[in-house]
Amino acid sequence: MIANLHSKKEWLFIVLFSLLLGLVFIDFQPLAFMRFQIGGHAVQVPALLLFPLIFVFSALQLPYIKFVYAEGKSIAQKILFFLLNAYLTYLIFTGGFWVWKCCNGNIKTLFFGGVKYDFMINTGNVLFWVLYQTILIVYAFSLLKILISRTKK
Repeated sequence: MIANLHSKKEWLFIVLFSLLLGLVFIDFQPLAFMRFQIGGHAVQVPALLLFPLIFVFSALQLPYIKFVYAEGKSIAQKILFFLLNAYLTYLIFTGGFWVWKCCNGNIKTLFFGGVKYDFMINTGNVLFWVLYQTILIVYAFSLLKILISRTKK
């Protein structure tokens, strides 16, 4: 189903975007391990698992955003997608605060564990927070778009 929603150019863009974004987030160390605290246990996961996660997120998000911004939804669809987008916007907003609280905004600390340092300007941090703000704005504006778009006749 998803394969029909993307052209070859979009698939290429999604793959390249996922690879580049993943490499920047893991500081160009694909053989490293990411460390997470889950409960009281430290879990190590190969950093290469970040690539498919970003790819799936991008591949699913693109058709959803295209559909949300399209015209001609029924009233029921508008209500459903407004509520869904309001919830997703809330999750994205609170998720950003959680990441900031967890690691002071340093993505390297989030992915590799270690001591929380003050926020530092580097490629990974800037890229993550710019993408976070972009996704938050896209979802927030989609709420407005759903409200003002024309309904089906």
